[in-house]
Amino acid sequence: MSWFNEGISKGYFFLRILVSFMLIIGVVTAYLNISFGGFSPIYWFFLALCGLFDIVINVLLQCERYCRRSKKDQRRPSILLFLFA
Repeated sequence: MSWFNEGISKGYFFLRILVSFMLIIGVVTAYLNISFGGFSPIYWFFLALCGLFDIVINVLLQCERYCRRSKKDQRRPSILLFLFA
């Protein structure tokens, strides 16, 4: 598994797989009009959306860390200031 050595952590990969499964479960339960695990389909979509938001924030923080590491001599404001300003 050489792609783990390219900066993708196992937790990040696991989160991507988990979000994919949540979306699939949401689509299947919506199509069959059933609830799985006590959750209706909309809850599965909300859980997948929260996981997707976590993936996006993780990628943004990795980009910021890469930019800081590559240009240590330049002082720039954090990318998080632009997100939450």
